[in-house]
Amino acid sequence: MQDVTRREFVATAVAAAACACMLGGGECAFAAEDTSKPIDAGPLADFKDEKVYDSLAASSHIYIVRSGAKLYAMTSMCTHKNKATKLRAGVITCPAHGSKFSNTGTVDKGPAKLPLVHYAISTDANGHVMVDKSKSFTEKEWDKDGSFIEVKA
Repeated sequence: MQDVTRREFVATAVAAAACACMLGGGECAFAAEDTSKPIDAGPLADFKDEKVYDSLAASSHIYIVRSGAKLYAMTSMCTHKNKATKLRAGVITCPAHGSKFSNTGTVDKGPAKLPLVHYAISTDANGHVMVDKSKSFTEKEWDKDGSFIEVKA
């Protein structure tokens, strides 16, 4: 029997996992996400209340958040181990390791150390909120054009 190097073992394991994902047809962490098309989050009028909207969290891994005069979109995936977060009693929580995030996406409780990434957000000609996951904003960029929609109270 031939000795296998660590690199060969890891490469084989990754290839096997990718094949299993393709054959299984289920959700897979190795599957590339299509970010080429903006996601229609619905009419701007649907986001009147100041809160986290999680209707796209399961399908597109996005939270839409209304905070004051701003509407923004951010990932629903924890920055600690890329696990799906859940909205529990209005608090964004990672059930895997206990991280908690504020409604703006900053870390309230670790082990996560980085805030949730924000995505480009805009409205289209029909007044629908469109999220572009191909463009993201770090915390220092959260006030840049395109990182939020200014909404009237």
